[in-house]
Amino acid sequence: MLPSADQLTHEAHPELFHYTSKAGLEGIITSQSLWATRYDCLNDSQEVFQIKPLLIRSLAERCKRYFMEAKTGNLSTKLLIAKHGGTVAASREFAIRTINSLYTVSFEGKPNSVAYMTPFITSFCSHEGDSEYERQNGLLSQWRGYGRDSGFAIVFDTKALWQAFEQDAAVYSYTTAQFPDAYYTDEEALADPNFQPLIENLFRYFLYAEDRMADVLGEALVPFLNLVTRKKHRGFREEREVRLVVFPRTEEIFRQFASQVRAEIEFTGKRKVVHTAPSGKSYVVLFEDTKRLPIKRIIVGPGADQREKVQFAKDLVRSKIQIVRSETPFIDR
Repeated sequence: MLPSADQLTHEAHPELFHYTSKAGLEGIITSQSLWATRYDCLNDSQEVFQIKPLLIRSLAERCKRYFMEAKTGNLSTKLLIAKHGGTVAASREFAIRTINSLYTVSFEGKPNSVAYMTPFITSFCSHEGDSEYERQNGLLSQWRGYGRDSGFAIVFDTKALWQAFEQDAAVYSYTTAQFPDAYYTDEEALADPNFQPLIENLFRYFLYAEDRMADVLGEALVPFLNLVTRKKHRGFREEREVRLVVFPRTEEIFRQFASQVRAEIEFTGKRKVVHTAPSGKSYVVLFEDTKRLPIKRIIVGPGADQREKVQFAKDLVRSKIQIVRSETPFIDR
């Protein structure tokens, strides 16, 4: 069951900017689709791992409080603490083991088993916190990042974009998906209403031990995935990223479930195909059956050949989309 996008995302970010190259613009307009890139092929080399130390630290603190309360009258707890070298060491060891298990099952897989929850991400910038100038002319750092004189910014209607994805999800099979803005600090992640409930759920894994491990971790899995795919390094804050994060069920996952659980679980929808770009990056195609992406306008970035790029964009969209020229001066650095 695909969750609805957070209404606050639409309200806080009514427009989203997708910066791309000349080739990227041509591909998006021609196909009326976007690529969602596999998490470990993105620019941030620590995608999904940025929040891991915070999760371990928070879960260890929760376990430590329990040990401190229980050890005075519980012999088995005393023995467990002594076995692991004290309250702090025992708490941290359990936290590390639990979080590592979630990462392994979700992203790495096990021998003879694929990862069940591989995220693919399409990134956008929000300029709602910027001035009117950035919203009309784009962000200079993004223009520099896309080759200085070959960049374009495609401006999307946020609500309509999610509605288009819901149509995609009605055809193709997804485990889950979300459309959040990114977190850049631990404080922002801690303020997420799902963070503390997740820690409590993972703590239950310790209380129930092996007899209910699968149930407890199963309940924690989706909140865990939602949190880890939102956290980015603070060095990327200027982008104010809003990301469409999808967890498609691929042919590989279908085959694995068929061999392991046979007819006990049935997935509806078509399988997503994972493609490999010439660069070696893995991606899936989104909005494959969308007739027209909800593009409001296209901003042509600064550069020595801006006039030629404007004409290129106009020829590409055939007057169906507004083309705007960025007034930011060209800086060749």
